[in-house]
Amino acid sequence: MTEHTTISPHILAHSDGRVLTLPDGDGRRVIAVFSSESIASAMAPSGFEPVYCGAEDLPALSESLHIWLIGLLGLPDDLDGSILPVDNFVGVLLEELP
Repeated sequence: MTEHTTISPHILAHSDGRVLTLPDGDGRRVIAVFSSESIASAMAPSGFEPVYCGAEDLPALSESLHIWLIGLLGLPDDLDGSILPVDNFVGVLLEELP
C-alpha cells in the first residue's frame, strides 16, 4: 500500500527580502520548505512570515539565492528533514517523477 502526503510548500520570508535557509551538515545551505502554511507559521522565527512557494516559483527562488537544495520540514516520521535538489522536488510536486 502506498502512502500519500499532501504538501502545500511554504517558505519563510522576512519583510527585508531574506528567506530562511538552514545548514545541511555538510557546509551547504538549503532553502527551508515547509509542508504546510500552518507548520511554517508555527516554526517561524521573529519577523518571518509563511509564503506559498510552489513548483512555478521554487526554481526562480533557488536561482536568485544560488541555493540548489531544499530541506523539507513538517513531514511525518523519517521523511521530515529530507534534503532534495530543487529540480527533483519540483518534479515530485508536478508528479513527473515515478
